[in-house]
Amino acid sequence: MSSLRFNAPGSNDDMASYIKFNNVNIDGLLQEYDNNVALLPESTLAWIVDDEWQFKWISNKSGVMLFPDSYKLKSNEKSILVLDLMSRADKTIEVNKYKLEWARQVEQDKKYMWLFDGDEKAKIAMLVDWVRKNSHLLLNWRLIECLSLNAKSEILIFFNLTLQPSEVQLCFSSVKKRWSQEKYRNSLKGKKQCNVVLTEKSLKRLDAMADNYLLSRAQVLEILIRFESEQKRYISEWVKIAKGPDTE
Repeated sequence: MSSLRFNAPGSNDDMASYIKFNNVNIDGLLQEYDNNVALLPESTLAWIVDDEWQFKWISNKSGVMLFPDSYKLKSNEKSILVLDLMSRADKTIEVNKYKLEWARQVEQDKKYMWLFDGDEKAKIAMLVDWVRKNSHLLLNWRLIECLSLNAKSEILIFFNLTLQPSEVQLCFSSVKKRWSQEKYRNSLKGKKQCNVVLTEKSLKRLDAMADNYLLSRAQVLEILIRFESEQKRYISEWVKIAKGPDTE
């Protein structure tokens, strides 16, 4: 068909002959064209946001690949372009299915939010260290590439599209455990273990205070020691009473 000169004199006759000879389904071609260029209504696209992970997810689901020049667009613009280019007669129905599936994906991604819930840089550094020591070079390089962009969406892309679910679970459970251990060790800095023998009555009183103020035994003891050290009220009074008036 590319050999036909459609702009030359007699090209309409050539086109008609080509269609007749090749038994071209004109109605089918027009319908396919309509499906390809049909733009989706804005209400159907309201769930699209400027998120690179969402764009990658939509592109992966639809199988539509954009030309390199399209990557200059914002993430939400690329997502909408991908959906507009889908060649399906039931495009609106399919996009609404994507909307529901994306909502489920967002729920699944909540397991990654621990990374960004405070101390983000330290957690990510620990994550990178674990991947370096426990994965092959290609995965290590891919993660470093994602993190160099300093974007949450890139990390989600890495874990969702690069690793298997079992690998993700192993990675996060290991890093979370290590993080908890390090936090605990840091909390012990400047502290030493001290065994104290108390009467049963004193122990019950200590537990009651701890329960009342939602503190640990150690926290209650530290507070009492600090205040007594600063105010010097109770122990001195107790010593006076214990010694009795005759000892003064």
